Amino acid sequence: MTELSRPRAGRRDIERFLRVDHAGERAAQQIYRGQLAILWNHATGPQIQHMMDQEVEHLEAFEALLNERQVRPSLLDPVWGAAGFALGAVTAAMGPKAAMACTIAVEEVIGEHYADQADRLGDEEAPLRSTIAKFHDDELEHRDIAVDHRGREAMFYAALKAVIQQGCRTAIRIAERVCYSAFPEVWSARPQAGDLVGRGSGWPEVWLAGGLVGLELGVPVEIVTPAFMQIVRREPATVLLKLPDIRSRRL
Repeated sequence: MTELSRPRAGRRDIERFLRVDHAGERAAQQIYRGQLAILWNHATGPQIQHMMDQEVEHLEAFEALLNERQVRPSLLDPVWGAAGFALGAVTAAMGPKAAMACTIAVEEVIGEHYADQADRLGDEEAPLRSTIAKFHDDELEHRDIAVDHRGREAMFYAALKAVIQQGCRTAIRIAERVCYSAFPEVWSARPQAGDLVGRGSGWPEVWLAGGLVGLELGVPVEIVTPAFMQIVRREPATVLLKLPDIRSRRL
């Protein structure tokens, strides 16, 4: 895109960048943990360990940035970690080539995502842009390692890659928008406890209201929640979840 067609990232854009990057790195390091659980004694183990170590560094950097800038993390952070581990373990169980195919698919999407973010950050965000550019290079290094280890020779490579990349892009869009205590600008007043918070067909949004979290999905849903969550009301487009210890949780 041309310079004129790409708006510079504002504060809210940068908050979304950091939120989704933190969630992505949470999932990425868990993918490699899942792969190592299966392939720890395989010849690819040291390379997987190297990639995981870099993803842990990325995660720690984004955790520091979230705290420094007081950006709330993704509400679904535990989900991204669990999903990442499952993806890594399942593809590793399919064989080393399938594990490397997973790495190619994931790292290509993350590389594109970081390149887009770096392109939108202005000179006033030069340190952040430099950090993201460095992580972009690391992700592409991981992709190249996976290519060298014959990831493209995995059975059903094209289909596996397409499914994983679609899942990654969907997760990115959700993680950008679902966070602790996020209120849409278009509302003139915050919702109250017990309100039916929001309807619509867009991507999910989350609001905190009097100890309740409203998750707008725009479609009928059934949600299995962690033990600390309790469904208190379900409607066709909205689920209200009660988090008893929400005020004591780090936001």
